[in-house]
Amino acid sequence: MSADTLCLWCHRQVDSQDSIELPDGGKHPIHPEHRSPAEAFLAKASKFGIFFIIAMALGTPIFVVGIILTSNTPVWSNAIMGAMLTFIGVVMVALPFCTPQTVQWLGLRKSIVLARVLGLGMLTWGVATAGFSLLA
Repeated sequence: MSADTLCLWCHRQVDSQDSIELPDGGKHPIHPEHRSPAEAFLAKASKFGIFFIIAMALGTPIFVVGIILTSNTPVWSNAIMGAMLTFIGVVMVALPFCTPQTVQWLGLRKSIVLARVLGLGMLTWGVATAGFSLLA
């Protein structure tokens, strides 16, 4: 079973010749009943992908500030880092984008679920970190 015959959405064998074109120009096989949700997600990715990139790019310097503050003010450092983890968790839940390798490995539907589960984990970890650091 090669990757060329697996549905982009569910990652199961495709018997039909139906395919969907990705923004990079590549064509991937897809079950006809999965075309609509896949196209909706790809439209969302095209529309909001830049916001995801900007959010992740802004999060990195804030983490660095939190690390720098660790030696001087550990309470505020942990609060800043917890808030950033919460922010990134919210972004990952709202915009569940994974790498192309993850989509190729799991399929689009399962990669969305994986991104949201990891986002919820980061969100929970961030709220706990910020909350406990401010209460301590």
